[in-house]
Amino acid sequence: MSSDSLERLDRLVQTMRARSGVDTEPSKVLRAALELGLSALEKKKEVDSP
Repeated sequence: MSSDSLERLDRLVQTMRARSGVDTEPSKVLRAALELGLSALEKKKEVDSP
């Protein structure tokens, strides 16, 4: 995964923490799901771009 995607993932996680008021690491399952979603979006972008 590109570093840009990891930065976006980290920002998303931080935003979720701030909204929920939870200051702990997200579960591994949630993080894995977010990473899968981001990688799927990146693949879709590659397919969509000429």
